[in-house]
Amino acid sequence: MNASSPMITVLMPVYNAEQHLAEAIDSILTQNYRDFEFIIINDGSTDGSESIILSYSDPRIRYVKNETNIRLIATLNKGLDLARGKYIARMDADDISLPNRLSEQLAFLEQNPDVGVVGTWFHSFGSVDSIVKYPTKDSDIKYMALYQCPFCHPSVMLRASTIRDNALRYSMDHPHAEDYEFWLQMARVSKLSNLPQVLLKYRIHQESISKKEATTQHSLSLDIRRMFFLEVGVKAIDEELDLFRKMCYRCNDLQLCELKVVGRMLRSLIDANQQSRYMDEQHLANVLGNAWFNLCTNPHLGSEVRTIYKFFNIVW
Repeated sequence: MNASSPMITVLMPVYNAEQHLAEAIDSILTQNYRDFEFIIINDGSTDGSESIILSYSDPRIRYVKNETNIRLIATLNKGLDLARGKYIARMDADDISLPNRLSEQLAFLEQNPDVGVVGTWFHSFGSVDSIVKYPTKDSDIKYMALYQCPFCHPSVMLRASTIRDNALRYSMDHPHAEDYEFWLQMARVSKLSNLPQVLLKYRIHQESISKKEATTQHSLSLDIRRMFFLEVGVKAIDEELDLFRKMCYRCNDLQLCELKVVGRMLRSLIDANQQSRYMDEQHLANVLGNAWFNLCTNPHLGSEVRTIYKFFNIVW
């Protein structure tokens, strides 16, 4: 990074996003932190997106046009190559960044050089309305990754040197779940964090990727969850992944035979993590012990559950 490079690159892919694009752009240009470049990559849009982008004259905008639609993953990797900032903030063309988003994330990354990616809490709005609070600490984020994606992608800010030094790229093998797999790569080389502040408004609508590609996302997310288990040192099959997720979501319909499967899996996680040290050992034992206790105190399971609970010896 030379002296003329900005501190932050904001990277926003655009494809046929005219309905909400101006609101997304405005939310970046009105940030209270101003030393950034704003790379907007138009990925072959056929609507009025280009006209909206060209209507802005702010010198911080770097407009890049893909002559054909090369799709999101290739566009994101192109943006990583073009970025000149010390940090790279992701943004989507239908979301809204709150005015202090960049300044808060920048301050955190400057103070925590071992963190390679920091996301934020966010406000889901549109077809749903909720405040989503993802875990903030590295071990909690890695644990959450065992059952769901632990970041809101357009909320994250990345450390460019971590990406560059480790040649990280979004995987072409994981369309519509490329961010989830990217966190796996980041977790291998840096710590992960989320700020405990709502700094993004995340729009949910029928045209959003999470709605249109839900089936593909689910299938690929299963593969990525399996890879996170392998990072700990456990080779999990689909049934185990499904039951583990049910446990984490506090489903109360597990049968005794399924409970035994979960118990074996939790014991394997604790034992494997003692070797891999992927997560803090005591923290993982506490989380799993608490989850196992909650699972085994379900009244519909009957008295036999006490024997199963004691047999696997998962305590916290």
